[in-house]
Amino acid sequence: MTFTDAVVAGHGDLKGARRSLVDAVGAVGASAAARTCGNFEMMNRLVDATGIPISARLSEIAVDLGLPQFGGR
Repeated sequence: MTFTDAVVAGHGDLKGARRSLVDAVGAVGASAAARTCGNFEMMNRLVDATGIPISARLSEIAVDLGLPQFGGR
């Protein structure tokens, strides 16, 4: 989670988070985590750029995810 927060949200020390991740899951696991974060960022940017609306199913959990602007509550 520390690595994800550093990559996606810009919170914390990215170099330290990456080092801790490699120590915990190895280089292959860290590479998979980095690819997953990159794919998330790409998909998020595509959705934002094209204006795809969030589905009603996902809007129900938006507030829980810290995205109240998408929660419709």
